[in-house]
Amino acid sequence: MTRSVLVSFNPSTEERLGTIQQSSPESVDGVLARAVTGFRSEWSKDSPLRAQALFAWAAAIEEQRDSLAAFLTQETGKILAYKFSGIGRTRGIEGIEQFTEVKHINWQG
Repeated sequence: MTRSVLVSFNPSTEERLGTIQQSSPESVDGVLARAVTGFRSEWSKDSPLRAQALFAWAAAIEEQRDSLAAFLTQETGKILAYKFSGIGRTRGIEGIEQFTEVKHINWQG
């Protein structure tokens, strides 16, 4: 089965940024199966482990903030200053930090 290749353009300059190979239904099924396996593992019961992973993710975002902002600027065609407002401490990382501070949530259906 041949998969489609999508082309990414900067909408502001019409510069070609790169290509993205479209996922096959089989690859999506594989990702979903791994997610279900992870959910059924100790991962779903170990909140300190999940918090640690989220803090590591937040640190990686903060560390790559400049390159992420530049990439998002190209992808959306918006000015760089505008993109900085959506990366880092203003929303995403603070949300991750707030979520990981929750010691226990008693979810009831």
